[in-house]
Amino acid sequence: MLENQWHDMEDIFVDLLHVPNLTFDMVYGKLKSLGSSSEIGVSEAKETIEALNSFLARGDGRHTNPRDILRASVFPVRQPQGSVQLVNASMPFAIPDRQHWEEAFKDKISMLDFSLSAIQRLKPFLQWLDLESRYLSVGVREGSRVRPDALYR
Repeated sequence: MLENQWHDMEDIFVDLLHVPNLTFDMVYGKLKSLGSSSEIGVSEAKETIEALNSFLARGDGRHTNPRDILRASVFPVRQPQGSVQLVNASMPFAIPDRQHWEEAFKDKISMLDFSLSAIQRLKPFLQWLDLESRYLSVGVREGSRVRPDALYR
């Protein structure tokens, strides 16, 4: 709804009030600075990650080196005991991309604290950071075996 009204009000904010349009560099800078702040909240980190992801999904900033974001403590990670901490990418955590794996491992390993639908939306962000190897579907192997004697009953 706001999107529809924005076009009518854009001239007022941008031209008259000189409010700049949000850019990839602005959001990247905010996320980077959040990582060095001790006052950052999990919800603010998540919102900023989602905003950066929206630029990456459009192709903006894909050639920017993500090193500073990887080093920043901005990744909301749910610990096995249930608490959520903001950590940097050097800390071990998995990315839950399958419901059954998330349920099976939530009390055993640290996982990125986003819903499964958000994880799907964050694909451009996670690809840009080269964190795809942390998807549970990549790190977990599922198998089935048939007992030989079960075939002859």
